Amino acid sequence: MIAEREVRSWLDAANAALVSKLSATASFPESAVAAASRCSQRDAHRAKERADTLDQTVAFASALDEGKITVSHVDAIARGARRVDAPRRAELFDRLDALVDVARAATPEQFERRVRREVKRIESDGGTDRLERHRRLVRMSNWIDDDGMWCVRGRFDPLTGVRLSAALDCTLEALFAEVVPAHAPTDPVEKQRFLRAHAFARMTLGDVDVTGRPGRRGHAAVGRSGRPEYVVVIDVDGRTDDRERGEPSVTLAARCRSPTSRLAATDAQR
Repeated sequence: MIAEREVRSWLDAANAALVSKLSATASFPESAVAAASRCSQRDAHRAKERADTLDQTVAFASALDEGKITVSHVDAIARGARRVDAPRRAELFDRLDALVDVARAATPEQFERRVRREVKRIESDGGTDRLERHRRLVRMSNWIDDDGMWCVRGRFDPLTGVRLSAALDCTLEALFAEVVPAHAPTDPVEKQRFLRAHAFARMTLGDVDVTGRPGRRGHAAVGRSGRPEYVVVIDVDGRTDDRERGEPSVTLAARCRSPTSRLAATDAQR
């Protein structure tokens, strides 16, 4: 089994080296890799990600070539790198490259936990950098599904999410506290989703009529506006960078760590 693992690791290292060379000459490396390997674009993307990771972690490239680690260890580094902003990714690679001996003695699962710890250490500035990273990850997409329904999916940073959730709850209460559309589902879970979807549409458009009452075009707010309510846990004893600066950190119910100064500044802007 050891010999088989070493051979597989060597082959994976050789494949990564070929992908790296191909990436240097192809304008769309993933397509070229997929065509040469007869694999999917997703597998080709993963192969390029491995190659890029090994280019940044020389010690791991050597260990993989020698059969001392597996490609799963490399994938753990790649997954960790996705969670770090580009300017600090090099720092993560440097930290992890020094841990190659840890990877040799650890299973991929154990090593991935170590990678996560290193990522948290890089982000452990009281939550400010993490919040900025979350804000850069805000996305929204929409499409038409097979039933002809217009679908939407979005991701928002936790602080924006708290404000959106409060506004949605207020709109839901104002619209459906007394009147519920006759065509609403009877199942409690589906009914709640149905009402929230209509509340979201009303909050966004301001002129969607789902209850028989006309909306005002151009006015998204319905009912009282309300202010977001934060449920926070302030850690004044934990060892954080904020504590070293004399400022406690805050953990929101939305699972985003933020220094109290950032939370106060956000509240003052409204």
